This record gives sequence, structure tokens and C-alpha cells, in this order.
Amino acid sequence: MHQYANLRAKLTVAACFFLGTFAVLEIVGRILLAPPPPNSFPGLSPNEIAHDELLWHHQPGFDDGGEDGPINNLGFRGPEISQTKSPGQFRILSLGESSSYGTGVGWQETYAYVLEKKINTQEHDVQVINAGVRAWSTLQSARFLELKIDELQPDLVLVYHEVNDFLPTSHRGINLHGSGMNDVEVMALYKSRRWFRWIIQNSRFVAGIRLIIARARASTIARITAEFRKQDVLSQPINTYFNIHRAQNNKKPWLSNPNPIVRLPTPLREKALQSLINTAQSRGVQIIFLHPSYRISRPHRCVMTRIARAQKIPLLEMDDVIYSHAARTGRHKAEYFIFGDKVHPNQLGHAVMGKGIADFLLKNNLIHPQPPTGTRGPAATTLPG
Repeated sequence: MHQYANLRAKLTVAACFFLGTFAVLEIVGRILLAPPPPNSFPGLSPNEIAHDELLWHHQPGFDDGGEDGPINNLGFRGPEISQTKSPGQFRILSLGESSSYGTGVGWQETYAYVLEKKINTQEHDVQVINAGVRAWSTLQSARFLELKIDELQPDLVLVYHEVNDFLPTSHRGINLHGSGMNDVEVMALYKSRRWFRWIIQNSRFVAGIRLIIARARASTIARITAEFRKQDVLSQPINTYFNIHRAQNNKKPWLSNPNPIVRLPTPLREKALQSLINTAQSRGVQIIFLHPSYRISRPHRCVMTRIARAQKIPLLEMDDVIYSHAARTGRHKAEYFIFGDKVHPNQLGHAVMGKGIADFLLKNNLIHPQPPTGTRGPAATTLPG
């Protein structure tokens, strides 16, 4: 008993010493260290709420029109739908970012809505669920699919993700001082005990150490560019699309992302894409990659196109869809995107993209129901950790 009492006393002294040392370091940190760079997306959108698994997602039942809704009771943009499919119905789950969600256009103008209407005119009973969420990365959609594939029972999954993966770590739709942490690290933080999360989020000393490490890890080109522009390397948006290099004897350049302090560095992006494939295929569900088209992008190869080719995943180049329509109508690519916006398609862009996806699915005979639920295997769980 005496030994246990001594042990408790020693542990108490050690804990007090640790807490006292941490308190001193925190005070010194608040005096000497600058605050973390502000989040470039200063918080959640009106129709979004925080989520421990997904970081943030839509607020179910957010009854507002315009750019922020409506959000139905299942958390998707658009009218109310049943979670259970109708007999003989073919359900498409459209995963993606703000371009999929439809930033800047009404819900009836999004490519998901256009796709549903175009296919249903071809004597098909098709439902398209718009599961795009503003500022989401590939990792968030991969985790969402793991959580929801059994409930939603899609027959086909569309994946539209790229630009958010390349954004600096301060570009997220939550009010979190997450600079220097990629999306995998932030997800791990959200799964931790609340007291630990509180320390990570609020400690100036811990943030200072984390940011010093992150700045040291930044790529050379990122540091040079930030120094030239007199900006913090942690918030300097290195535009990956302007750094595409054309390899010899290749028709399309290869897009590389050498900076490790972005939301999803290339190795993590590859794992998230692989997770999407594994989860869908474990359920016997078709998956199709939509290689995004942005006003600032140009046709290229990347980890998405490589995985699609290696694993025979159907891939539709959305740049090809846009450029093909532009060539037929005498338009410029910029006319398909919101004026002054580098990323988001306008009403015309969504209309052309929706029709292009519909034509692709019909031409390749990809609209056919999957076997009943009982014949599908368990969901895969291969998210990077």
C-alpha cells in the first residue's frame, strides 16, 4: 500500500511539473509567437454544420433557395427524396466539390439535375443524388461513401474532385487553425478526445511548433514564391495548373504537386481515390471518374488518370466535353464559367457537362441496375490514416 501511495505521489508531482512547464511555454508562446495564419475560408457556409467524421457536411432540411439550397432531409442539395430506391430505379450518387454542388447556380441548373433529366428522356428510370459539398476534398467524399453506401444503395458513383486537394492547408470550410495539417491529419484530430482537440486548436505554443515544422517541409518552389510575394508559405496558393510540365513524346502534360503542405499531397490523394474504388467495388457498384474542368485548368494527366487507366475505371475528361462544345459553337472556354471565377461553371457549363455525362453513360451502356443488396460484399475501409 505504501508503494502505491509513493507511486501516486510521484505521478502527481510529474503531472504538476508537466502542466506547469506547458503553462510557462504557452505564456511565452503567446508573447513571442504570431497567431496561426487565418483560415482562408473563414467558416462554414450557412447550410453546413461541423461533423466529426467528415469535418463538415450539409445541414439536413436547410430550406433556402438560391446558392445555399435547398438541402433536403437526407442532406443533399435538391428536393426531398426517399432513401429507399423505387423498384427498377437506377440510382446515381454524384460525389464532388463546389462545382458538383453547384456554387453560383440554382439546384435545377446543376449538372447532376441536367444529367437526370437527359437520361430519363431516354426511357430510363434514373435518379441522380447531388452529394457535392463546397470545399470538400477527395478524402471527404471517400469517407462519406464508406459511411453512406449501404444506406443509399447507389448503382453508380460519379467522382468529380481535384482543385481542393491542391489548396493550401489553410483553405477549409471550417473555423479551425489547421494550417500545416493535411486533411488526413485534421480528420485524425477530429476523432481524438475533445480535450486534446481543444489543446491543438487553441494552444499558441503547439501551433507554433506545428507551423515551424510545416514551413520547413514546404517545397522549395513554394518558399521562393511566397518570399517573392511577401506572403506566408502556409497560405500561399501555389497554382498547380500553372506548373504543368510537358514530358517528351506525350500528348498531354503531367500534373505534379510537389508541395507537401497542401490539403491532400499526391500520395494521400492517390490513397483517397483508391479508397473510393475499393468501397464501390466491394459493393458491386460501378464507379466513374469525371476528371474536372476548371477555367484555369488545361488537359493533363495526373494520379487520377493513371489510376483509372491502370484499373480500367471509366474516366470522362470534362475538359474534352467543354472544348468539344466550344469548337462546335464558336465559344471560348471562359464562357462556360462564372465571370471572374477561376473554377466554377455557370449555367451553360453545367448544361454542357450534364449532357456530356449523359451521352457518355448511354454510349458506354453504363445504365443498368446492380444485383440486390444481399449479393454485395462488405464495404471496404481503406482510407489513409
